[in-house]
Amino acid sequence: MAKLLNLSSRFNTYFVVFLLLIGLTTSVSANEEEVNQLLAKKTAPVGVVFEVVSWDEAYLKTALDAFEKYQKQLKEKFPEIKLAIVTHGNEQFSLTEANKKKYQATHKQVQRITESEVPVHICAGHAKMRAIDVEAFPEYVSVSARGPGEIENYQSEGYILIIL
Repeated sequence: MAKLLNLSSRFNTYFVVFLLLIGLTTSVSANEEEVNQLLAKKTAPVGVVFEVVSWDEAYLKTALDAFEKYQKQLKEKFPEIKLAIVTHGNEQFSLTEANKKKYQATHKQVQRITESEVPVHICAGHAKMRAIDVEAFPEYVSVSARGPGEIENYQSEGYILIIL
């Protein structure tokens, strides 16, 4: 009986991991397809705003890796296209000064992205809910009152939304 319970527990663990991988793959495929649809057009939209929202503090690095791939593709086809990133889940907290050492690669990546004239916004509302002062974020991060509101502002300017 103990052997059966052990197999059942192991199966459940593998099943959950499988579902998480399928979800991540589906998400990546979905935003990749959206970028490919934009690249197939003859004219570019005003811009693209990339939304990042996750429960996982470490996820921002994965999202930024995808963004940089898409940034290169979009800028090659449409050099004048404007791009922006809005992060408003737990992943935004990897960008605090306190997490700079732990997420050093992510901080360097955000600096590189912002130096290419792409703003990276965090959500002050979510920071406040976690009792984190907006001063905890470095200068190269743009603080928005509300992440969803920032996305709406971009969309009202003609930006297309892609979720990373």
